[in-house]
Amino acid sequence: MFNFCGMLFNFLVVVTTPLVAAAVAQNDFEKKMGAAPEVAVHALAYLRCRAVACPALLGLFVATGSFRGFQDTKTPLYSAVLSNVANFLMDILFIFGLGWGVAGAALATSVSQYVGVGAMLFLLHRKRILNFADMLRIPSIGDVAPLLRAGLAVSLRNISTMGVILYGTTMVSTMGTATLAAHEISRQVFIFSIQFFSCLDVTAQSLVASQLGKNKRSTARAVLLRILQIALGLSFTLMAALTLGRSAIPRVFTSDLEVIAVTQRVMPLLAFFMPFDAAAAVMDGGLLGASETAYASRATLVVAGCVYGLLSVVPRMYPGLFGVWLSLKGLSVGRTLAASYRLASARSPLSKEVAGSSHAQAVPERSAAGAAASGAAFTGQCDQHLQQDASSGAGVHGELLAAQEYLQDGSAVGDEQIHSVSSNNIVAGKIPREQGSLEVPTEKAQDVG
Repeated sequence: MFNFCGMLFNFLVVVTTPLVAAAVAQNDFEKKMGAAPEVAVHALAYLRCRAVACPALLGLFVATGSFRGFQDTKTPLYSAVLSNVANFLMDILFIFGLGWGVAGAALATSVSQYVGVGAMLFLLHRKRILNFADMLRIPSIGDVAPLLRAGLAVSLRNISTMGVILYGTTMVSTMGTATLAAHEISRQVFIFSIQFFSCLDVTAQSLVASQLGKNKRSTARAVLLRILQIALGLSFTLMAALTLGRSAIPRVFTSDLEVIAVTQRVMPLLAFFMPFDAAAAVMDGGLLGASETAYASRATLVVAGCVYGLLSVVPRMYPGLFGVWLSLKGLSVGRTLAASYRLASARSPLSKEVAGSSHAQAVPERSAAGAAASGAAFTGQCDQHLQQDASSGAGVHGELLAAQEYLQDGSAVGDEQIHSVSSNNIVAGKIPREQGSLEVPTEKAQDVG
């Protein structure tokens, strides 16, 4: 019965194939984007030249993440500088020397990305982080599955954001070449501006994760707040620069008066929302560093859905490029509000007590008096057991002294955990010894303060 029902819809395979093939042959994708004929020609050439760089782009992502894992942020910087220098030189050659125009600009960018990923892979190999022979081995499903699970939430988050931006660009492409050119100038100015916050995003992610790994939630919270202060300070500086330079900045890109006029109307909007861009970037980094990837993904999906709605309403109230950018800025505002709510809530990974969090593995905070009282009780029991097990030799005595020293450091253990004291069992069953040190399990410790 199931196969019979499935066959009823088998026509989709037959019908879809010629329709898709015909659409591809007629370049209907560019038409669906709403591009004018003169824009579609350049867009198609650009996409074809940029598509060849997909392997290089993915390789850059992996290589950059690898170096960051080793807390090496200088090597990706050197690679980026090399790639941009190569891009600049090839832009001059392809655009002005060979006259390839938009296609030349796209090809220059693609080749420069291969230069960058080549340099990164070479340095990974030289630092003995990467073995080229391993790249020839096809990974198993077991090796890939954890990466896919971890990357699914981040991918959905990025796809939803890029989908909104793509939809906004589709709307702009129907407004004429001058508006589209102004949109591209605004986009480049925005991308350049947020680079000041991207580095702080990575810093927040790394430092918050490091402090939470040490179970220092208060320190992680303080670090995130300080990074947020720095980001907001930079944002106000950029706000002033964009406001004062709203007339001069467009002229850096073009001499077309119509394009300059449209861009000038958008510049104050970019400047006004710069603090939200800064806060969204840093707090996103804090959430990712705290392994709150699932929440960040869900929040971004909700925000993206709201922005889709804004793009359907706001441009009618504020026609032109200004209305589109005003709607798109809902992404920054929504992400900031969602991250602020999570970080300020009782379930925040940076709060004193985190219920159900992966970072809530530490012993509950105790008062000094409670820790001292529990430590004294445990010391008395240790002395009692010493008298009972005196025949077991100096090994037991050394272990008990180590346990007492551990408690004097402030890590008290409840009386109910002390089941037996012998050469192999001291607290809560067995206590492992490695190189003469003693580790007291604390996962079942009770709050005696």
